[in-house]
Amino acid sequence: MKKYNRVFSFGCSMTKYAWPTWADIYGSDFPEYYNYGSSGAGNIFISNQIVEQSLRHNIGEGDKVLIMWSSETRIDSYDNRWRTPGNIYTQNEYPKEVEDLNSPRGFLIRDLAIIKMTEKFLQSLGCEYFVGVMQKFTTQDEDISELYDIENLTYPSLLESIGGKWPEIYCTSWGNTVDYHPDPIMHYKFLEFAGLNPTESMKTFMENWQQKVDKYETHQEVDWSVDIQGSEMDRL
Repeated sequence: MKKYNRVFSFGCSMTKYAWPTWADIYGSDFPEYYNYGSSGAGNIFISNQIVEQSLRHNIGEGDKVLIMWSSETRIDSYDNRWRTPGNIYTQNEYPKEVEDLNSPRGFLIRDLAIIKMTEKFLQSLGCEYFVGVMQKFTTQDEDISELYDIENLTYPSLLESIGGKWPEIYCTSWGNTVDYHPDPIMHYKFLEFAGLNPTESMKTFMENWQQKVDKYETHQEVDWSVDIQGSEMDRL
């Protein structure tokens, strides 16, 4: 596997969570790894962080950027801090009026444009980058699908890699329900699915954390407290 100076990852809770994700497993093989994902994040937040951290770290040749775009029905906002409450139709942070000002079609138009612009920006940096998606974008709107050629977007889908249904993991923050986030072994399989060619050391790293997710009932007991560089303190 090619060695990079630094590896940076961006996404939502499918990229940074209570246990190692696909990005963390991949990043574990490199001495300098930063994870700027955030639970509930939408694609506005993700694209902003890609630009902000490229300026902060001078990302360029010899670096690798990992991106997993989130689902499109999310609204990120900033009021002295980033707010990333997740799916606008299931969140409880914004009032109903915010939901009524938007539509699924508008979200898709917005996010596909963001993704196109972000990819052009990454090309200008000279770094290598990988792009995946939490789940495939809808193709029901013929005008949008044709304009952005959605049918031929080749971004690997995490949801597709685990069989098209989010799992039920019995290790949670609450201890009285299931967690629908993929566990470490599922994230490892995504690396294989996406052609990222995980190494044996990545597999060993994953297996150590999978044992904890299998053993414990809560996120707190898993204690995914490895000092991954990249945190709330490193954001505007």
